[in-house]
Amino acid sequence: MQGTFPGFGVGIGGRFAGFLANPLLEQIFVWQVLQQITGAILTPEMAGLTQEIFRVNPSLQLPLSEAVNAVIRGHLALADGATEAALSGIKASRFQTLVDNAGEPPGIDFLTFAYRRHIIPEKGLGADSVSLEQGIRESALKNKWAPVIEAMQFIRPSVGDTVDAWVQNQITEAVAREILLQNGIADADATILYDTRGRPPGPGELIEMARRGKIPVKGKGPTETSLEQGIYESAAKDKWEPVYEALMEYLPPPRTITAMLRAGTFTDAEALDLFQRSGLTEALAAKYVANAHHEATHATRELVKADVLTLYAEGVYDKPTAATHLESLGYSAAVAEFELEAIEFRYLKGLIDKVVGRVHSLYVAHKIDGQAALTALDQVNIPAAQRDQLLQVWGLERADNVATLTAAEVVHAAKLNIYSEAQALAELATLGWGPHDAWVRLGLGLGAIPNTPEPA
Repeated sequence: MQGTFPGFGVGIGGRFAGFLANPLLEQIFVWQVLQQITGAILTPEMAGLTQEIFRVNPSLQLPLSEAVNAVIRGHLALADGATEAALSGIKASRFQTLVDNAGEPPGIDFLTFAYRRHIIPEKGLGADSVSLEQGIRESALKNKWAPVIEAMQFIRPSVGDTVDAWVQNQITEAVAREILLQNGIADADATILYDTRGRPPGPGELIEMARRGKIPVKGKGPTETSLEQGIYESAAKDKWEPVYEALMEYLPPPRTITAMLRAGTFTDAEALDLFQRSGLTEALAAKYVANAHHEATHATRELVKADVLTLYAEGVYDKPTAATHLESLGYSAAVAEFELEAIEFRYLKGLIDKVVGRVHSLYVAHKIDGQAALTALDQVNIPAAQRDQLLQVWGLERADNVATLTAAEVVHAAKLNIYSEAQALAELATLGWGPHDAWVRLGLGLGAIPNTPEPA
């Protein structure tokens, strides 16, 4: 055995020459090597033999971890799982502990959400307990963190909501700063958030406030209430602030400018400038000025127009002369023609109304008969249908227009024996006197008369 070792190179034998010099050590070494060689040669045969034995007698138990998982997942009853665990040397009570300790609870966020929705209670320990506390204990976290997790489940208002509540006086400044600090906002930054939150009044309101002297025009800073600061705090870009300040200059509306020009307060040049600064074009502004001058003489022109039309109606002016005067007053030829035709119509209508009214009075008063009335109406060209209708109505008036004696005349006639007492009483009755009142009235004139009737 010295020098070379069978089956090994010369180098190994040389290295172990001193070690193998001991016969006992040499024996151990040789048997170990031979055992490994034999094991390697017999391993396939032994594996086949093992498989054949297990095929005939499948007696291996489930691994303990798989038995626990099978029970947790409902694939194996607890008693069957305990039987499998017994094959690994674990008794039933300890297997129960393994089952209780296996598996994972829902995540911490899920557990806290379920607690806030009152689906699970906050407290409760035990294998069968379903609570926030038990879920934390069953997780990978250490139990000492359970109170912290329970306290952290509630979310504080967001930074934006907190600042809004502060600005709108829903919470005090101290409370707001505490909530912002808990959200990671430093105290100085909280002041910045407060100063930039909220919106100022609109530009139009700011300008009106500055006009009335309620706020100054200039002034910058979070504590300032000025037109300038209000524009900076709005959504408008800062470059527009001078333009907003310029809008403080008040311009009267065009109708006021027109009235003041008409009254002589503004010159034409001043009015033109104001009209254009109000948004009117140059041409339109010139028309407004011309209209103001036209309105200034409107009343006078109307008076002169009325005089021209009267002179034309009375025959002093002929139609061309009257039209020329109207056109000189600023009326167009068409308008002048219409005005002259209108006065002709009104004049003619007045004449016809006078004739018809006179015929009506004479006919109703029985001064003329029906034929005379027809002839008069025909002479002013009253249409036949209208003429006949007028006579029909007038006839009713004519029939009612009959003179009657008065009560005094009836009594006087009785005095003169023109009427007897009975006739006088009858005439008074026709005039609407009752029997007793007629008897009294006649007695006042004639003296006492017999046959006193009963009072009504």
